[in-house]
Amino acid sequence: MKRLATLVLAAGFSLSSLVAMGQGASATPFADVPANHWAYQAIQSLAADGLVEGYPDGKFKGDRPLSRYEMAVLVARVIAKVQANGAGYASKADLDKLQKLIDALKDELDSLGVRVTNVEDALDALDKRTKFAQSIQLHGSLFHNFSQRQSQVYPHTIVNGTGAAQTLYYGGVVAAGRTAGIDPFVEAYIRSDESNAPNVPAATGDQIRFDDRLTFTYAVTDNLTVSLPVHIINYNYGGDFTPGQNIGIQPDILVHLPKAGAISNLYLRFGALDNMQSSRLGLTYRAPDASQQGPAFEYPTQPYQKGFMVGGVLNGLTEFQASFSRVDQTLINTQTGLFDPNGSFGTNGYFFYTARPQTGYTQTGPPGSLGGSLKSNTFNASGGVLSEVYLSAAAQIGTVYISQFNGSLFNSSGQLIGGAGPAAPPGFTYNQAYNSVFFPSALPAGSSVTISYVSLGASANTNWQRYDANVRINQKIKGLPGAEVGLSFNRLFDYDDVNTTADFSIVRQASPTGYGLVSDTVLGLDAQVPLAFLTIGGDKSQHPTIYGETAFSKYSPDYHNIAAVTDSAAVVGVRLKIFQFTGSLQYQVVGANFIDGAPTRFFGNPPQLFNYSKLDYLPQFFGYANNVGINQQFDKASGLKTSVNPNLTYIYPVFNPFVASGSQFFSAFAPNAQGETLNLNVPFRIGGVKINGRLLGQHLSEVQANSLGTSLYANYINNGTLQSSQRMTLDKVDAGAQFNLPLFGQSVAFNLAGSVERLGRNDKTATPYLPLNPGTLTADPAAAAAAAGNPTIGNVPIFANYVNMYHTTLAAAAALPVTKDVVFGATYNSQLFHGSYGTTLNPNISERKDTYVGSVTYNIPKTTSAVQFALRNYKYTDYVLPTFNNVENKEDVNFIIRF
Repeated sequence: MKRLATLVLAAGFSLSSLVAMGQGASATPFADVPANHWAYQAIQSLAADGLVEGYPDGKFKGDRPLSRYEMAVLVARVIAKVQANGAGYASKADLDKLQKLIDALKDELDSLGVRVTNVEDALDALDKRTKFAQSIQLHGSLFHNFSQRQSQVYPHTIVNGTGAAQTLYYGGVVAAGRTAGIDPFVEAYIRSDESNAPNVPAATGDQIRFDDRLTFTYAVTDNLTVSLPVHIINYNYGGDFTPGQNIGIQPDILVHLPKAGAISNLYLRFGALDNMQSSRLGLTYRAPDASQQGPAFEYPTQPYQKGFMVGGVLNGLTEFQASFSRVDQTLINTQTGLFDPNGSFGTNGYFFYTARPQTGYTQTGPPGSLGGSLKSNTFNASGGVLSEVYLSAAAQIGTVYISQFNGSLFNSSGQLIGGAGPAAPPGFTYNQAYNSVFFPSALPAGSSVTISYVSLGASANTNWQRYDANVRINQKIKGLPGAEVGLSFNRLFDYDDVNTTADFSIVRQASPTGYGLVSDTVLGLDAQVPLAFLTIGGDKSQHPTIYGETAFSKYSPDYHNIAAVTDSAAVVGVRLKIFQFTGSLQYQVVGANFIDGAPTRFFGNPPQLFNYSKLDYLPQFFGYANNVGINQQFDKASGLKTSVNPNLTYIYPVFNPFVASGSQFFSAFAPNAQGETLNLNVPFRIGGVKINGRLLGQHLSEVQANSLGTSLYANYINNGTLQSSQRMTLDKVDAGAQFNLPLFGQSVAFNLAGSVERLGRNDKTATPYLPLNPGTLTADPAAAAAAAGNPTIGNVPIFANYVNMYHTTLAAAAALPVTKDVVFGATYNSQLFHGSYGTTLNPNISERKDTYVGSVTYNIPKTTSAVQFALRNYKYTDYVLPTFNNVENKEDVNFIIRF
């Protein structure tokens, strides 16, 4: 293309000025162009292309102007070049210049018999191709990461001081005088970062991961746009959302029409639905968003749904959106050391979210039994030797055996159980790929062999299908600026259908997993109304706004066997601005049985130290409790050594039931919670420093007392009937400030935050204590035997429902621009956990978590790309059980490209 541009210009100027723009070739045939001439290489190029031939005397004569006829000859040769190479040989600008020369030299070209139709057609084709290219846009973001994490100090249980080896409730044996690795459920929280999210990847070692998002957009017309968003992921962690050692690609289709009759901004989407609309306050429905996908390279806590969506605005006032999607049934992994043939679980971490494959195999009945799915095929070698036979149904690997050979009967172990033939069956190999049995030593003619096996049931949906239908309508009130009314509907359900043939089943039912089929319907109404007649503060354009949302749910975790329960929820509040202060005050009441979504479920057995929870959602982590203090009291009374027994003395996570989460919990409010929340944003100045301050105050309490859902020991005391009538409460104060200070000639950005949370239930009811065995959630047998008939031991009290626990957080962050493109960052986060939870009235909890982060970010000039180096140190310190301490270092290199 570059050469053609030179050739086109050659026809419009003198040849002497043309040759200055050429490119090199190997030789020149012209006697009057010496090798040291400044145009030597350009003339070589023109001669090599056959565009200049010189004069009969062998000279180039480049110092004279071209005649019109000579120019026409050169243009004719250029035309031939374009016709030979097609439109792709030239740019649109080149062909435009060529077209002007054709028009100017029409008579001369006609006399030469040159046809220019092909060139004009090529110009039209290129024009169309140029318009198409201009209609295509590509935007994207590429996040690539190298991470290295090392455990400097690994958390362990207490030293086994019982004098005998102890078999731990979560597996393994710890010898006397030794410690062992802790419960993986507890470890998931101890080794988490400052977010306390247990599913944050925390494995040691090196990882290279990427998360790329590309969006191709084609403007078909000015009023029709088609997009193809593509998400390419490799997190190096397992599960269907983040395939280990594999690349996951999720292409979508998005069609956008700015105007379609009375509808504006009409869009249709198929694929990952990353723009679903929440209800006004998120009570009826809180849509998955970018924050729930986790920062780059972290596993999503609530992945985007996959399906079809349509939305738009009707008559400029009615916003609408409707979607129907398939929801991946995400489970929390609680299996360790499990070989998974499909490869996805092998790299998945403990307590990470995972979605199992939709297809798999099932087996009904044991091999060798006469019932169940046992099948038998008999083959006779009547026409010669028998070396290979094919089974009539797909066989479960490991179940194939010879049950009869030439009159002898054998069991699945190859033992003779009857008949008068050979004492042993012939050797064989089952080839699953061919579904055939091969005999290394061919069976002789006349042989009869019966092969028995468990046939496979081909399951199209071993995990039944789960779907979600969602509708959101928001109506603006004409004539009342800011007034709106919204309606939200969310219906999540499992689909149950079974079709069975002779050998294969298409299964969409709950029985293969033992979980029931979920049905949940939520309908909500929300609104906001500015009080235009009321002005508070100095700005007369600011009016208080009343807002609220109410919703009803009908939920069953197993609609085949459990009747659905209906409950309601409501939130009402006011937003206002007074001078420069803005804030809101709201009150919520959410029924104990109000559920939006599906319950939290596990891929594996529920954790022993969480199995007592009766909640349908995953509550927020609040801290760590322990039972060392009360076991020491019990040991003093009994003479036993329960406080130094790692199977009976331990720490366990404490949860805040007033905050709900989970991959398929779709409400911003936890069930069974009522109370007030105050939010204030307060800008102010100290000297010349402008500070943006914020303050949150909250008081919540249970609607119905639910001590069984928060107390581990209440499950076995008094035969599990210990229930408090007092409601648990949550009190929280959270404050923060953002400001900039001049430092080292630069403006340094600071962010300070602090919070205090308290869980409380002042129930001081005392009950005789026995150490708990978490493996069975029953009293330890040795302790129970020692306490039988011994009033001294029986007087050791436990306050199973008493809660007085604090969680305090202090965080500080600073960003210092070292140069225009280099920024140094530092972050410190410290969390303290202290108080008492469910054992004694005296404080027996004292722990802290510290996180230190240092980073250097280089913003690549004139781009939106950056490279970041970050060093992190995580530290957990337990002042009651120091063997649980943990220290880790982590280094990250993040390469970020946006375009």
